Amino acid sequence: MIWLRPYLLLLLLLWLPLAYRLIRNGRHQSAWQRLIDPTLYAALAGQVSARRRMRSWLVPMLGVLIILALAGPAQPTNSAQSVTQGNLYVVLDNSLSMAGTDLLPNRLTRAKRMIADWAGSGLFDKTSVIVYSASAHLLTPLTQDVATLGTQLAALTPFLMPEFGNNAEQAFALLADQLASGDGPAAHVLWLTDDIAANKVNAIRQALPKAQSWTVVAVGTAAGSPIPLPNEQGYLSDNDQLVVVSTQIGDLLQRAAGLGFSAAEMGSQPSLRLLGEQSVNVAEQMAVEDLGYWLLLPIALLLLWVNRQASLSSAGVLMLVLLSGAPNEALAVDLLHNRNQQAYQALVRQDPELALQLAKDPALRAEAQYQSGQFELAADTFLSLATPAALFNAGNALANAGKLEAAIQAYQQSLDRAPNPAAEKNKALIEAFLQQQEQQEQQDSQSGEQNPDAPSEPNEQPGDGEPGQPGDQAKPGNTDQDGNPTEAPESSETSQAAQEQAAQEAADQAAEQAAAGEEKSAEQLRADQEVQAVLNQLQAPAGSLLQQKFRYQFQQNPIEPDGTLW
Repeated sequence: MIWLRPYLLLLLLLWLPLAYRLIRNGRHQSAWQRLIDPTLYAALAGQVSARRRMRSWLVPMLGVLIILALAGPAQPTNSAQSVTQGNLYVVLDNSLSMAGTDLLPNRLTRAKRMIADWAGSGLFDKTSVIVYSASAHLLTPLTQDVATLGTQLAALTPFLMPEFGNNAEQAFALLADQLASGDGPAAHVLWLTDDIAANKVNAIRQALPKAQSWTVVAVGTAAGSPIPLPNEQGYLSDNDQLVVVSTQIGDLLQRAAGLGFSAAEMGSQPSLRLLGEQSVNVAEQMAVEDLGYWLLLPIALLLLWVNRQASLSSAGVLMLVLLSGAPNEALAVDLLHNRNQQAYQALVRQDPELALQLAKDPALRAEAQYQSGQFELAADTFLSLATPAALFNAGNALANAGKLEAAIQAYQQSLDRAPNPAAEKNKALIEAFLQQQEQQEQQDSQSGEQNPDAPSEPNEQPGDGEPGQPGDQAKPGNTDQDGNPTEAPESSETSQAAQEQAAQEAADQAAEQAAAGEEKSAEQLRADQEVQAVLNQLQAPAGSLLQQKFRYQFQQNPIEPDGTLW
């Protein structure tokens, strides 16, 4: 017998003294018992006393059973030994050049896929990932959860980094801190990069820790590609010159070999040639079955005995849970994390609705509202925080909500508190769009004044003209009682023609109205597309969780930029 959550057994230290007091109170004689003859008291209150003594024992037992069920008693079902090569430590280049598209869809995505392949190959016990640009950051500590690792990698882009650059020595210094204990399984390092600068080789060599194996993967091609900017804003340029990044694979591998790295091709699987057979690590893996839910039956019976007013429906629910087998993990209460931590994990899993239900922290609530499309609520929450980053996010939320003037004010408030190039760019984009709209409206107004629409004149038909026209002459033989000429009654053919003409005019009028409606819808569509084009150019919210994490780490250990941006 083992316990899945043994720390919950500490609750017994709190519950047992209270249970002892309950039992003691149940044995205590009442004042009536001391005054009334024992035979008479037993006849009058014997059943009541017995029930009271029984309840004094049942409640403590109920508490103990609940604590034991929560602690998760489990029985090992089978055990096996897993043979691995040790732990995998990935060092991933996340500089701007990794956004290059000479490897489709881009270099970074191909590197992510290779990391997932190596982590899921079964050769490694756990995997850790460090990313670097100007600064290095621990993306994930050692973990066996490949799915969580994939979620973290999916959110990673070069534009999340707090500073742009290419300082691989920072990443290997961080790796050395991870391996400082030196008492774990064998360490295997996988480095994915598209450039090793010649002037960085000595700094990297000094930062390298000891490891079992070193593998480098050259990402990219010699043909190279420009660096696409996010949200389809074009390509990165330097002094009006398009930046094209190419990977000099020969030079890269030569410098890596001088550092002790072995080369692997992009997309290749790990091999014993690279890892070394002497680094075999044996780990025990045991499967267990949680038996805690079997305690629901005695708990339910005790609850019904203690409180006989309990509804039968409650007992039925407990029995259904019992008969359903092991409890669903999705319904289990996460006792290791508070609500804000659970909300953060929900946002990482891209589940903003669940995060919104869990989050108590205003920043997390605002992020969940933004991701779920509740832009106005997100803007209000960001504005209440009143930090530079929150005000920047409020500007983006207001822009997406269609409140462009308010977005400009939010960006300005963010800039008043701290410099922010992204806020300056977004503010300038929206101001330019509003100015363009105002100029277009003025041009349309002036054009309307110079070319007013002339009223259309109806077509005149014979017989419908002014008096004196031939069509107005009375037809022969048609006079009234005074001898004045009158119009002859229309024949059936004439009446039918008039009806057809009226129907045609009504159809033409309906067609004109429909055309006018379609034209209005098209104008509205064009206006919406223009607004959407501006929104697509806005920089991503500064409140991205991963970006916030990297920025916080950078603020704790700032790095002076070396002038390299990719």
